[in-house]
Amino acid sequence: MDLEREKEETKWFRKDGLRIKQTSEGKQTLVSVILDGYNICFKLMLFDFLDHIKEDLALDVKIKKIWNEQRVFVVDSKYVSDLINYIELFIGEWNIKISESTVSASDVISDELWYS
Repeated sequence: MDLEREKEETKWFRKDGLRIKQTSEGKQTLVSVILDGYNICFKLMLFDFLDHIKEDLALDVKIKKIWNEQRVFVVDSKYVSDLINYIELFIGEWNIKISESTVSASDVISDELWYS
């Protein structure tokens, strides 16, 4: 993933249609994931993402709702790079794509909101 922007405690990464934003909050980091303009945190959960990452990397990742009730992953800041790398690999391995059956209009993330 390429570092796209950086401001204070937030970094934005991008690779093609995949965007990841990490925001440090002390010992924890919030990780937002959008694919082709949609928040896919819930979609990843449908693929048992949390179970896979716990099994494969022994990481304890939580879910938190933030702005506009959007879901984000929460991880210990020491392991944020591991989480981001795993997300990219997981999406490729499981061939995760956007489909109308697993995302909704409420999952759309505008650039204005993404970069705020």
